[in-house]
Amino acid sequence: MSASAAQPPVNDANQQQQQQSGKAINTCVKCGENSKDLHLCVHCTNSLCYNCRKEHVDEILSEYTKNRKDAKVEKLKCEEIIKVLDQSGVALSSSYSKAEVQIKEAFDKLEEALKQRKLELVSSLRTLKDEEMKRLKKGQKEVEADVGVTTRKLDHNCGTQAKSIQHELGVKYKLLDDAKFAHLCSLEFKSRECLNDFVNTSEYCKTKDTAEKVYFDQEQLPDLIGLIGMFGEVTLGKKQQQQNDGQN
Repeated sequence: MSASAAQPPVNDANQQQQQQSGKAINTCVKCGENSKDLHLCVHCTNSLCYNCRKEHVDEILSEYTKNRKDAKVEKLKCEEIIKVLDQSGVALSSSYSKAEVQIKEAFDKLEEALKQRKLELVSSLRTLKDEEMKRLKKGQKEVEADVGVTTRKLDHNCGTQAKSIQHELGVKYKLLDDAKFAHLCSLEFKSRECLNDFVNTSEYCKTKDTAEKVYFDQEQLPDLIGLIGMFGEVTLGKKQQQQNDGQN
């Protein structure tokens, strides 16, 4: 009797546990109400009643609508950024082409200036050379003329050899004729005159400046090359571009 009397309370406990378990399964997670018809939400994996599930669906739909609207707004922003980037690419290519033209123009001007300066220096060199050569030739002709005059005078007046004159004067000049002696004195004077003319011409030539050599002074060349090496600079930036545009 004692064993059979204890059995019913055990069955009652099991039934009570089963009832509590069933009550938990049929309870809406959101509102806590019991419902026979619960639905598993694939969004939040909770069991919801019809009303709560409907509200949850409305919330998700509202969020979807808002996200879709906001996404379209952000899409427009992205498309605008793409346009700006595309325009920036076009501007970059345009600025590159413009800068390349500017570089070529700048160095064309430098090359033209160097070419012009080269022509000026060569022309100056030729002018100096021609003027100095002209002065040299003029002095040379003057000296040649003086030497020619004196040479002809020497040949004309002093062409007789000393031995011939000595023979004409006689042995030891015992019977020296006055006329012959006078002729000898004349020859001596004329020879001394020719000698003095040559000496004077020689001394005159020493006082005359000989032709000066022509030199090209290129002391500034290293500095010029250094300046060319530092000429110009390629940079990036709106400010620099604005400055370039302002200069043009």
